[in-house]
Amino acid sequence: MFCGTPQGAGFYYKLWKHVNDPAATAWSSYLYTVLDTDVIDQDEQDDLKATMPEHHWRQEFLCDWRVARRGAFFGPELNAMDSDGRIGKVPLVQGLPVVASWFLPKTDSSVILFWQEVGDELHLVDSIWKQQTSIQALAAEIAKKPFKVSINYASMNNQMDHYASRLSQARGLGYRFKLVKELPPIEAVYAAKPMLGRTRIDEAKNEDAAEAFRQHHAVYDDLKQCYEEHAFEDWTQDFTGALTTFATAHNPRRSNWDVPLVYPNRRRAA
Repeated sequence: MFCGTPQGAGFYYKLWKHVNDPAATAWSSYLYTVLDTDVIDQDEQDDLKATMPEHHWRQEFLCDWRVARRGAFFGPELNAMDSDGRIGKVPLVQGLPVVASWFLPKTDSSVILFWQEVGDELHLVDSIWKQQTSIQALAAEIAKKPFKVSINYASMNNQMDHYASRLSQARGLGYRFKLVKELPPIEAVYAAKPMLGRTRIDEAKNEDAAEAFRQHHAVYDDLKQCYEEHAFEDWTQDFTGALTTFATAHNPRRSNWDVPLVYPNRRRAA
């Protein structure tokens, strides 16, 4: 017997999906929210709902699998995407280019996200997440996709020799990259947040990506009782690395020093 409440699409979610598969005849499953029982009376429910964050209420009392975890950098954006119905079926639009953003942080993990720009929206139409794999194996996975990639983006990470080595291997297979400047982590997060406000995600092909965006969270400082600006290091960083690479490429941030000064309504002396 397993009994618990959700914390994102983790162990319980995967178990829940498994036991609800028609083939899993040896299992039974039941989901009860606080609204389905008389364990907590209405006055106490109202008090709890008024005194705790909404995402915590939805997670602990409504058994909502899709709530972003507390401290998640992209929590508000993903919750809004869920509410707006922007995570679901997002078909590939034939005739429009597909752009890929790569993140190759280490030899045993690689993420590639595939994007289309459709009107004012950005569509995440597909993704690849591979562990313990080579660049050659990644290339084989890309070749199976029902589209051709027009542009490949990768970040300029000069601090990681193995990252540069893996990009070099990809170039050796014929891939050409547009390199984008790697922003400091917190700046990269804030570059991606507004972009997610106009993004749709195909859930069937990007379930892991969507969950990574929900769960990528800041480190909590128990002494200061607050969240730090740096991220907790786990598997979600690979997906958010590919996300922020695309965000930086799609909306590059330039220093004011790079922008020529313009003086409106100023006339030159005769």
